[in-house]
Amino acid sequence: MAISSLRKSLLPILFEDSELLAVCKPPGIDLGDSTSAKSGGLIELLQKLDMGKVLLPTNRLSRYESGVVLLAKNRAMAEHLRKGMRAGSVDLEYVVVSMGRMATARMVIDSKHGGSRGKRDVGNRRQNKTSRATTSRAAGDGRTTLQKVKSSKRMTLLRCRTTVSTTHALRAQLRSAGLRAAGDAVGQTHVRRGKSEQTCMHLVSVSFHHPIVKKKTSIGCGVPNSYADIVDGGFGFERMLETALVRRIPLLESSETNAYRLIGQHGEGVKGVEAQRYDSLVMIQSVNPSPQLDESWHSIARWYKRKLGVETIYLKKTGRRMEEGNKTPTPYEQTQILVGKALTKPIVMREYDLQYLIKADGGQSVGLFLDHRENRHRIRQLSQGKKVLNLFAYTCGFSVAAARGGASETVSVDLSTKSLDWGRENFELNSIPTEGHEFVTSDTFEYLKWAKRQDLSFDVIILDPPTFSHGRKSKQDFSVTRDLHDLVRHASEVLCDKGVIFVSSNYRKFTAREIKNHVKRGCGSRGMRVMSQPGLPVDFAKDADHCKSIIVKLDP
Repeated sequence: MAISSLRKSLLPILFEDSELLAVCKPPGIDLGDSTSAKSGGLIELLQKLDMGKVLLPTNRLSRYESGVVLLAKNRAMAEHLRKGMRAGSVDLEYVVVSMGRMATARMVIDSKHGGSRGKRDVGNRRQNKTSRATTSRAAGDGRTTLQKVKSSKRMTLLRCRTTVSTTHALRAQLRSAGLRAAGDAVGQTHVRRGKSEQTCMHLVSVSFHHPIVKKKTSIGCGVPNSYADIVDGGFGFERMLETALVRRIPLLESSETNAYRLIGQHGEGVKGVEAQRYDSLVMIQSVNPSPQLDESWHSIARWYKRKLGVETIYLKKTGRRMEEGNKTPTPYEQTQILVGKALTKPIVMREYDLQYLIKADGGQSVGLFLDHRENRHRIRQLSQGKKVLNLFAYTCGFSVAAARGGASETVSVDLSTKSLDWGRENFELNSIPTEGHEFVTSDTFEYLKWAKRQDLSFDVIILDPPTFSHGRKSKQDFSVTRDLHDLVRHASEVLCDKGVIFVSSNYRKFTAREIKNHVKRGCGSRGMRVMSQPGLPVDFAKDADHCKSIIVKLDP
């Protein structure tokens, strides 16, 4: 599928003229604010995609609500539509998945029902024979007609034609009628945080008077396919997978890379699931999946195949399980092919103008950590004419970037000879001669002690240690929370005057401040200047705890 078609399917443009842009907002994304370049919402994304410099929201949908959003291109149009919303002259139609069953096929909630807090009148809980809800004490702001589309034992799919100006008021009206939109936790003290992700409220159409063409204009988008599945007790995974892709549209359309994370297990609505794309390969990884999700893997794979047109999709499941004869759970890893055939050759992925080998059988990691995409580019920019030491080098991604950036010498250190051989392949793939570039199989601390004895020094040192590792020769374990400052101290002893150290950790409980303090402590009396504390790229940005990095320059 062409990228332009993919964008159209992920973020449909429903209507556009000189005054107005209407799009279908996906769930899980804030509407944003055109006055803030850092909002990270839908409006900022549209501006990045050159869909308009001025985009003023006229109707509001909260993060997990979806559907038609009207964005005015000037203040006059914005005020016209907002005034119509307040006056009730704009007709709205929602599709809602509600908790509970609706007793009748049709129900009307008029303007005197459905208060802003949705409090119910304890003295009158019954609905009358005409199915008119009369249970709320406070006044609402419009009339709503409910039509039952589908129901199950626990849920009902509703069409709601309304003139209420906000989804907040619509939710209150539903509560007054004994119905509750999925994910609505108002007044429910027992509902856990995060339930808003289960929200299923979709604005399917908006009808209003257009002041320029001087006639009624109707704008609509379809009902999400997943709603009927959710009513039947399904997972409804498509909503969050699609939202995750929308956040990554700039990457999907980028010519600079064809490898990125498609969804992360933290902050994107699908717990325990991650997926990465490497050119024609999608690698889905799952940690202790729920039984409900475990039944959906092939459906998820077909969805990615349909959206991205990839050739091969792998699933890697890891976790712990009880085995006969054991008193404690044992770790396990399973790999299966969901789409395509087993890969017998490495995949070649692209990052800027560099290439890296990806091997589907490479264990938990397939050859490159995608969260360091921009950090590798930063190291490349710092490496012209420099001697670069890459510790915990793995497959030498940072070393390749440094060499292409003009480093006079790189030294890649890792305990795994197999990983370093993989690194040599990456050098060869990029037509970078390995002369002047060393690959050293060694414990990092042992190498730093040796380098100090040899009076070696480096201009740039890269430290991306594991959270925990067992020492082989020294028989001393390494813990990043305990030993990072000591690692920085040893590295600083072989760093040139005004040299640069890049330090990173993916330990989730390690804060950016703690990392900075460890680095400061490790630098000791030399002192340091923080050059930057880089954020995460867009495909990891929803998970702020995923990885923290800092780049510092040491004083002489």
